[in-house]
Amino acid sequence: MWSNRKLFRPPSFSQAKGALLKLRDMGCNTVVITLGDKGAIFAPKDDAKVVHVKPCKVDKVVDTTGAGDAFIGALAHFIARNPEAELTQCIAAANKVAALSVQKPGTQTSFPRLSETGLAQDLSSNPCEWEYI
Repeated sequence: MWSNRKLFRPPSFSQAKGALLKLRDMGCNTVVITLGDKGAIFAPKDDAKVVHVKPCKVDKVVDTTGAGDAFIGALAHFIARNPEAELTQCIAAANKVAALSVQKPGTQTSFPRLSETGLAQDLSSNPCEWEYI
């Protein structure tokens, strides 16, 4: 695996927020941008506020390949299974799945099963740290 961290680093908060607001202004309903070890940000179309969902702690990063796939797959799962849940809760759960995936080598082989995440299907009982930025 080749990686140049100077070329392939997550955007800064200001860059990500600017891109998010531009996409929202272009008509996207809800925009979510992942920020690697900084978590994720999102903004619904009808809300002027941008939300930063804080990342999960990772003890040792082994391989980041597939972390974005783990995040988006988990996000789709949690939104589909919990249509009434707050988006912050779904993103926090997806952050946890992505954080777990970077602690093992590979892509699909690193994706945890739901039972390995410690997450409850009812997301309201899972911890979620977020802030407006």
